[in-house]
Amino acid sequence: MPTRHTNKFLNFTNMSFRYDSSTQYLFKNIDATFAPGWTGIIGVNGSGKTTLLKLASGRLEPNMGSVHNNESYVFCEQRLDFISESITDFMYAYDSYACRLRAKFNINDEWVDRWDSLSYGEKKRMQVASAVWLEPEILIVDEPTNHLDCHSKQYLYNLMLLYKGTGLLVSHDRKFLDDLCFCCIFVEPPGISVYKGGYSKSIEQRSVDEDRARNELKFARNNYNKLKNEYSRRKHEASLADSKRSKRKIDKKDNDARSRIRAAIVSGRDGKAGILQSQMKGRLMQSLDKLKNIKAKKIEDLGIWIKGVNYRSNSLLKLEKMTISYGVKFVLNCPDIVIRGEDKIAITGDNGTGKSTLIKTIIQELNCPENKYIYVPQEISIEKSKEIISTVKRLPNESLGKVMALINRLGSNPGRLLETELPSPGELRKLSLAVGIIKAPSLIIMDEPTNHMDLESIECIENALKECPCALVLVSHDIYFFKKITNIRWDIKKNKDGISSLEKRYW
Repeated sequence: MPTRHTNKFLNFTNMSFRYDSSTQYLFKNIDATFAPGWTGIIGVNGSGKTTLLKLASGRLEPNMGSVHNNESYVFCEQRLDFISESITDFMYAYDSYACRLRAKFNINDEWVDRWDSLSYGEKKRMQVASAVWLEPEILIVDEPTNHLDCHSKQYLYNLMLLYKGTGLLVSHDRKFLDDLCFCCIFVEPPGISVYKGGYSKSIEQRSVDEDRARNELKFARNNYNKLKNEYSRRKHEASLADSKRSKRKIDKKDNDARSRIRAAIVSGRDGKAGILQSQMKGRLMQSLDKLKNIKAKKIEDLGIWIKGVNYRSNSLLKLEKMTISYGVKFVLNCPDIVIRGEDKIAITGDNGTGKSTLIKTIIQELNCPENKYIYVPQEISIEKSKEIISTVKRLPNESLGKVMALINRLGSNPGRLLETELPSPGELRKLSLAVGIIKAPSLIIMDEPTNHMDLESIECIENALKECPCALVLVSHDIYFFKKITNIRWDIKKNKDGISSLEKRYW
């Protein structure tokens, strides 16, 4: 039976955590309170967003400190490899709330019996609807808008708006974060930064704070350098004074000189330089301490260039009019389709219309060697994920260096990535793309290229694909992303009889 949420606050108290495989703490001395309502969790891929969610839920225990009030929770993970017990319970429940949610979210009862043939968007709708139905005290949702078309996003937003407990949301969807969240937390290991408001308001205030910190750091550094130069000058003066005070080079019979030195020591005249040096050293140490305590984010040099190769053959793909069947009910009718060396193609359509199925058919029929195209699927299984990171770690040093340089320019930490056995979905997509890029591809195929990607990475990939000389075939629900990159659109629509058809057009 569903549990009823209450207005409990989730609290982190002096919380620190590191993985056993790492020598450094991912989080150090974190104090944070999550109030009822939705809090957005933002950060680059691999920064620890999912780890923070697991600590919040109790799936991971902190090494130090504590997490309070997380006994009743539901965790909607990014991965959807298997149907969960909670989803099954929801699909077989016939209380009024469950029925209302399934109807509002446009979830068919028979979906529970054909999980493997559902689109990822359909699976995600079932997952989140089942979580909302349970009404836990804490609802944790990791990248819920991945794979969702515009209609499903609106359904999802309306459902999540109904939830009145304490919600933690990881998403790269700026509009979703703006409309749903009253607070945003930026994950920047080993700490976090908290801002009031949705994404737009939070990122604006964060930018102001970062500029202020950089200016403060610049001023403190200049001040330290001035004090350092002054300290060096006074140290030199004190050294000269010591030299003048020394009796070693004075003739033993020169009593007048010896008397003057003794008088200077007694009066303290020649000791003044040493005192000034000592005072300046104190000011210098204070300045250094202040400089060390200023935390200013470095402006990273992000962005990549894809060195693609235009395919010299007449076409990468040429298929005559055909019908693609999948499963018992699915049918996709396609006209003649061609992919040429410079085509930038967007494949659009609602969830379940056959976009990913079309991609699989294209890959099978390509007139292109396997090592000359990149394919980044919608989702990467756990087994495949482990295989990818293992392969990357075994690359020759030169190739590994190139891949890690690309990862760094996509905003992720290469060192932290190589330490893990199972990277985040966003990092895996970056790895798949980077490994392919160093081969100078003739074709890049990406199914939902922005899924799991942090916002900085999306912008990097968007700019790189826009300038890429090779052919592109991209599947996405992000029309804004498409219009900046592609010029050809293959739009798939499903009719009342459930038959999908592909229509070719231009933006």
